Parts: sequence; C-alpha cells; structure tokens
Amino acid sequence: MNSPIFLVLKRLRYPLILLISIYSILILGFTLIPGQDDQGNTWYMSFFHAFYFVSFMGSTIGFGEIPYAFNEAQRAWAIVGIFFSVIAWLYSIGTLLKILRDPTFQKVLTQSAFENSVNRLNFPFYIICGYGDTGSVLAHELASLDIQTVVLDWKQERIDYLDIDEPDMDIPAFCADASIPDNLLSAGLTHPKCVGVISLTDDDQTNLKISIAVKLLNKNVQLISRAETMEAADNMASFDTDHIINPYEVFAKRLALAIRSPGAFLIYDWFTSPDSTLREEPLDPPKGWWVVCGYGRFGKAVDRYLRYEGIRTVIVEAFPEYNAAPKSVITGSGTEAITLKDAGIGKAVGIVAGTDNDANNLSIIVTAHELKVGKTLFSVARQNNESNSKIFEAADLSMIMQPACIIAREILALIKSPLLAEFLSLVRRQKRSWVNILISRVSGLYETENLNTWTIKVNDMDSRMIREILAVGDINVADMMRNPRDRQLQLNCIPLLIKHKKQFRLLPETQDSLSNGDEILFCGDHDSMHLMHWSMSNVNAFQYIACGEEYFSGYLWKFFK
Repeated sequence: MNSPIFLVLKRLRYPLILLISIYSILILGFTLIPGQDDQGNTWYMSFFHAFYFVSFMGSTIGFGEIPYAFNEAQRAWAIVGIFFSVIAWLYSIGTLLKILRDPTFQKVLTQSAFENSVNRLNFPFYIICGYGDTGSVLAHELASLDIQTVVLDWKQERIDYLDIDEPDMDIPAFCADASIPDNLLSAGLTHPKCVGVISLTDDDQTNLKISIAVKLLNKNVQLISRAETMEAADNMASFDTDHIINPYEVFAKRLALAIRSPGAFLIYDWFTSPDSTLREEPLDPPKGWWVVCGYGRFGKAVDRYLRYEGIRTVIVEAFPEYNAAPKSVITGSGTEAITLKDAGIGKAVGIVAGTDNDANNLSIIVTAHELKVGKTLFSVARQNNESNSKIFEAADLSMIMQPACIIAREILALIKSPLLAEFLSLVRRQKRSWVNILISRVSGLYETENLNTWTIKVNDMDSRMIREILAVGDINVADMMRNPRDRQLQLNCIPLLIKHKKQFRLLPETQDSLSNGDEILFCGDHDSMHLMHWSMSNVNAFQYIACGEEYFSGYLWKFFK
C-alpha cells in the first residue's frame, strides 16, 4: 500500500478517470458517425481504427484520416476531440509532475529503493541505529573489515553526510526513527542475513525502545546497545540485551585499570585500538590528590572508580544541587584559577575535565597547567564533539575521553573477536608479573605496528575430511599455527586463549591438544590471520598442515596423482 506505484495511481485516479472517459466518448463517437469509403459507400469506423486515430490525435503526434478521408461530421468530431484530449493530457501531466515533486512521494520512493537494496544483500550485515560520531566511526571501521552495515538515523543531514563520506563499501541508509518497529523491519531486522543490531542513538529511551523491538521481533540477532545511565542499562538488561556499553563507565574502568595495572591497561589498549597502533609505553597515572571538574554522568563514574583504587578526590561542580554533588564540593566551573586553587590544585597529581562543554574542558586543563608550572600533572579531558579532535590532540593531554571512540572500540572488539572481551576480563585479574610476560611475548612478534586478533572455532570445520582428521588425529595449537604454504614454518602469531566448553585457558602452550568445539583466540599480523583462516576453511590446506599430506579432491588431480 505504501509502494511508489500505488501512490502514483492513487494520486492520478482523477486524471486517469478523465482521460479514460474522454477517450471512450471519442472512440464511441467515431464508430457511430457514418463516413464514406473510396467507392462512395457508407462506412463505419471500427473500434480498432477509432482507438488508433484517437491515440495519436490526443497526443498531437500527427494526423492522417484513416482508412478513408473524413467527411465534415467526422472532422468536426476530431476537432472536439483534439481540444478535450489535449486538456486532459495537460491536466494529467501536471498532476504527475506535482506528485514527483511531493516530499511524501520522494520519501516513499527513497524508502522503496532502500528496502530493495537491503533485500538484495546476500552476506551478513549489522543494522546501525544512529549515525552520529559513534555510528560514523563504527561504520567506517567495519567497512575496512569487509563487514556490511545498514544505517538508520532520524536526521537527514547525517544520511546526506554518509553519501558524501561513504567508505569503499556501499552502505544502504535511510532517514527514519529507528525506535519504530516498521523502520527496523525495512532495514532488514528479519532478513536471514541480519546478524546484529547496534543501537547508538544519544537518547536512552530510544535505545531502550529499539532493544525491546529487536528482542520481540527477532531474538536470534545479536543486540548491542549504548546506555548513558545505570538505570537505562539495567532496564535494557532486563530485555536480554546481549551487550550494553556505557562510555562513561568504560572509560572510568580503563582509568582505574591504568592506575592499578599499567601493563594490563597497555594490553587492553593494544587489542581494542581501532587503528591497530601499539602504544610504546604504558600509562602510569599517579596516585595522590585528584581534582574532578564536572559531576555529571562522567564525573560520577570517574570519582567512583578512583575511590575504588584508593585515590582521594575533590569535586568541582557549577551546579552541585542539580547534579547531587557531595557536601565537600567546590562550587564553580573549574575554568577559574581561584576555583582550582580552592580545590587544592597545588598539591594535586591529576585533574579530570569532565563537563559537557569542550571549550570549558580545554580551559580547565590549560588553567590547571598554568598553576602547576614546573610540576607534572596527569590530565584527562572529555571530548564531546568529534569535530574538535585536532585541538584536543594539540592540547597534549594524558588521556582523552571521547565517547564515540570508546563505544566504537568496544563494539569492534565484540564483533571482530568474540573471545576478546573474555580475554581482556581475565587479564585484568592477573598479577603484574604475568602481564609483563604477555607484553613481552606480544611486542616481540612485530616489526610493524599492525596488530590483529581473531577467533578460530574448531566446530566451524564441518567438512567430512576435517571431521575424520579430528576424530583419528591429535590436533594441537602448533598445527593450527603452521603455514599452509610450508608447514615447517610457523605463522607470526601466538595463542591468547582457548575456550573448551565453559572453561578458559590463558596463554595455552602450542602442544595443547584441541577437540571439536574448541575456540581459540589468536594474536598476530594481518598475513598470518588470513593464512590461518584459509587453512581452516580449505580441506586441502587443513589436511596438509595437520598430517603433512596433500589431499587431491578434483578428478583431474587424482588422475595425475
């Protein structure tokens, strides 16, 4: 009912009725008016000849009195027909042009094209709800991994920006409210190739509505949602949302991890960085007196986790009553030197500028450093807008809290390597000596700065030949790491984690045996990742690395063997 063809026919019903009526009357008139043939006998025009003549007469293509010359009565009727048919055509064409310029019709036409492009997708894709800073970063990063996405956003300018700044992969996009179930269905929620929905709007209620709709309409897809309050996160969790990401909580945990275990933070940074860049040295935030400016959602999370680590904090807040700040709060924005002095910036070792205004946050950091001339100060600033990235990078900050980047990193880690989140969780609990060993093993792999993690599922090997090899052979981690071009060579990678049923083994030995159903998380360079995926998906390559024998599957190869 909302198809473009239906809408055109609906809007053109009166012009079409008029055209059909005029054509019918004219055709009937020509068949009833008597004429003469070339012998002078009375002759009546057939319906076919009448329809043929009215058709080219009404469109003013040209004239020819067929099959015989007309008499005066027929010519008078033709004159009447010309005027009425031309008027009907002008009315119909004008109505059609009006329809084509109508915004409602344009939207339906765009939606129809969007739905057709989604229906034509024949490989797995994710639906991204919200194409703000986070959605833009995520869509481009997923495209670089050859992962298809579909975008919904309620702002047309964001969809237009996607058309301008679209990555190499074609991304179907439509301007619509993703919290409306029909729009999610149009985006392919029930499509057999839809593997997940990522809700990234800046409104918790909208994200909650999306979560409810997804779980009720297609509970088999993976659901990742953004939440900016603990209440919203708890509400989403009640609807079995697979992953809930609160950027403020995530960053606060990372800052606390850097204080507690700089090495573990370095590992976390290596494996979740979108640009796959290795940080040269771990961060080492100092313990002591910290000043937290801004006690909103971000400030509350940072203050709570700093206190977990035994850090003493003082809060600076411009509206303490509105944000439920503690009684010891220093009232002010933090941009004034007097406010920072009252907060004890002179003895502070760290400062957090966490307001929702980028200019104020940079001003806080600059003022704090001016008051701490000649003394080191660990500075953390919240960046609210992606467009301000250049000036934040130029500010020489110790850490930048950018919600878009944080959420994108978390989601990329979940999508790229399903075991990575579990691995990082286990790393946080390890001792510093163990983490230092891991750092040395990982950093010793690379001559470049590229870092990749990937997951191999042994139960993905559904080939009959591979199942037979697993059944009779003893396959270990070292076999998985053999180069399929020369099994005597090892791929440039290391195993990080093995999941056997519900048990996990950190940094497994290369001689550890594997069984069908195991999942292994590897870390290595780009070429090693592709070669291993090829080995695990090609029965001939797997036969070679596992048994040292080449398997000939084609009739021609078997003949020459």
